[in-house]
Amino acid sequence: MYKSGAKALKYLLVIGLVMLVLVSSGGPASAKISPPSAMDWLVDPFTSSVGGTLLNSKYASKVVDRGGRELYRMVTPVKPPETKVPAVEVPQNSTAGVLSLGNVPAFDWSYGCSATSAAMMFGYYDRTGYPNIYTGPTNSGVTPMTNSVWGHTAYPGATCGESPLSATHNGVDGRATRGHVDDYWIDYGNTGPDPYIVNSWTEHSPLDSAGDFMGTNQSKYSSMDGSTSFYYEPSGAPLSDYTGNEPEDRDGCHGMRLFAESRGYTVLANFTQLIRGKGSNPVLGFTFANYCSEIDAGRPVLIQVNGHTMLGDGYNTIGNLVYLHDTWDYSDHQMTWGGSYSGMAQWGVTVLLLLPASPASITLTSPNGGENWMVGESRAIQWSSFGLSSNVAIELSRNGGSAWETLFSDTANDGSESWTVGGTPSGACRVRVTSIISPGVNDASDGNFTISGTPSLPLAIGSISATPNAGISSWNPVTIRASANRSGNWTGTVHHPSGIQIGILASGSGIAYSATWAPTVSQNFCGSGFYAMVQVTVDGETRTSTVAFATENYPVKIVQTSLADEAFQPIANPKAGQAFFVVIGIKNSSTGSLSSVFAPVMVGDRYIGAGGFGNLQPGQQASSYLRCGGLTAGSFINKIYVWVNLGGYPLALPIDFPFTVLP
Repeated sequence: MYKSGAKALKYLLVIGLVMLVLVSSGGPASAKISPPSAMDWLVDPFTSSVGGTLLNSKYASKVVDRGGRELYRMVTPVKPPETKVPAVEVPQNSTAGVLSLGNVPAFDWSYGCSATSAAMMFGYYDRTGYPNIYTGPTNSGVTPMTNSVWGHTAYPGATCGESPLSATHNGVDGRATRGHVDDYWIDYGNTGPDPYIVNSWTEHSPLDSAGDFMGTNQSKYSSMDGSTSFYYEPSGAPLSDYTGNEPEDRDGCHGMRLFAESRGYTVLANFTQLIRGKGSNPVLGFTFANYCSEIDAGRPVLIQVNGHTMLGDGYNTIGNLVYLHDTWDYSDHQMTWGGSYSGMAQWGVTVLLLLPASPASITLTSPNGGENWMVGESRAIQWSSFGLSSNVAIELSRNGGSAWETLFSDTANDGSESWTVGGTPSGACRVRVTSIISPGVNDASDGNFTISGTPSLPLAIGSISATPNAGISSWNPVTIRASANRSGNWTGTVHHPSGIQIGILASGSGIAYSATWAPTVSQNFCGSGFYAMVQVTVDGETRTSTVAFATENYPVKIVQTSLADEAFQPIANPKAGQAFFVVIGIKNSSTGSLSSVFAPVMVGDRYIGAGGFGNLQPGQQASSYLRCGGLTAGSFINKIYVWVNLGGYPLALPIDFPFTVLP
């Protein structure tokens, strides 16, 4: 339901009371308003003029608090305009005078610009050493770089990006109970009592978002939906952790402290301050140099402009530029320090300083000493970091750390950078990774590593042998050995000279490698001059060697292979479906008699017959005609095997005999 609608009479009464106070007191300087009414700034910020001093702004009121202290109270109700400010490309941090923090999320407007800006700040800290700030289920418990993952909710007055860091909401980020939005929000610009008051339910507890603690959207703090209040010292001096109007009003800066403390972290300082030139004392005020110092220290700053809050996360000293996230989109933007943003003049800043959870650190993990990197290789330089958001520089020393050369002047602090090894070889190399914004935070290799100029082969075939050395067969395996210049994980395969894989070797590890292999029965072979290719891989690097597997002369030789038609006339190629003969001639090349000699013929994996030769005497030649037929058209790699009975073992010599079957 919406907050109370008929408020015209109430507003008239309040206006009358305020005017009476002003007249009787002699002017605004002595007016005591605690807290000021929200209706003072219920004006469209994009159609009303803003100019002059703070008191001329519809978003600012001079107040006197309970202790009689005169302060400014400024509110931030501006919602995203229809036309956004164009994005900019932030220069690299290696550019002179430029520094931009990394790991700073960019959220769009989530139930108020101030709570959204604070959520981005706290999201940055969550990503840089303060992991208890966001502990929800999204992104493995780490604040994402945009709040798009949580979606948007549209209301008549505004569309709100969801973010549990700025404003918790039932049904968002796994929440199953009422949160900030359910208890305090109706629609943009509403000033009536909050839903928990109207409906008489208890506020959610504990408070768990930045908006909860900052008083954003909460009628008990006179904040309309979409707004937060900030108090400033009129002289331009910093106003630290202001609580002078509690409990009726909440200073947003004090609320940010409360939120950090609710997450278990210690706040060393938090203050709001006018920028120099906006206060009554011309020598007081926060300067651009002060802002740059905060960024140098790795601390983003809330940038306060007329009616609106943004998060500054970088600077450029050329032009005094502030790089920022404006809560209207996920992009980078810029403004001139002390100038205006989308027509809204800068008034001040809000600064928060957390006690470091632990000292920032970088730990280099590779190369860390003892490695051998070859020129031309692509290698990953790896490190881890804690408490750092900025990019890093990576350097190389070739003389044990006495002198350094830059490999990468400005790269993301993401833990890994690929480098193509180059330059002068050396055995005294070290790598160093350094934070750009905190150069004292760095780490280098613990020991020297080597850059080798001429890469040696990752492996070399050491030796290959067969035992007994009488050929290779299913009963006579070969032992294959290889060695490399470094330890690794090995695999291997055996290939026929045609390239067909005929065996897989067992895997292994270490500098030396050994595996045995034997062919299957259908692959049995032996003979003088038979070669195969052994391919061995170590850690993804492959080398192939052609190796002679047998040295003993085979007892028979094939002296003729041809084709003939059914009239026994030679032909080059048979036709599909045509009967033909395979003519095979062999010779006994041994010094003894051979018995049971025959020659099976294979077409692909298909056995089509065998030619028989019976017994052969030393030096005797014989021929056999094997009738074939019924083949389909196409080209085939065919094999003829000659089988003999030698010492009780049927040995076989495979011969490639390709031919094409014509249509």
